[in-house]
Amino acid sequence: MDYDGYMGVPITFLDKYNPEQFEIIALGNSRDNFTPNKDYKNTYKIMKNGEKKNGNAINCVLAIETDKKPTDRIHDISDNSKFLIAPYARIIIKNKRLQK
Repeated sequence: MDYDGYMGVPITFLDKYNPEQFEIIALGNSRDNFTPNKDYKNTYKIMKNGEKKNGNAINCVLAIETDKKPTDRIHDISDNSKFLIAPYARIIIKNKRLQK
């Protein structure tokens, strides 16, 4: 309510979207729409069955780094991170009432 920066919210936000209160800035699943604070090196996707696949897709989406190895979902690893989880796509919004 009182945060004046950009916020990443789930797609389900659209059910509650109030255009008088929030401005939709972008879809947060493309480097065209956000600047990551870290580039992950030599990334691998770990499938639910443990299979390791080469890929760099984690560098194109919003990612959460965690110390705990996910056991119930696909995740990524890299040379310069712990475990990476790509949450569902996020919509980037900004509170209109706090804009100057």
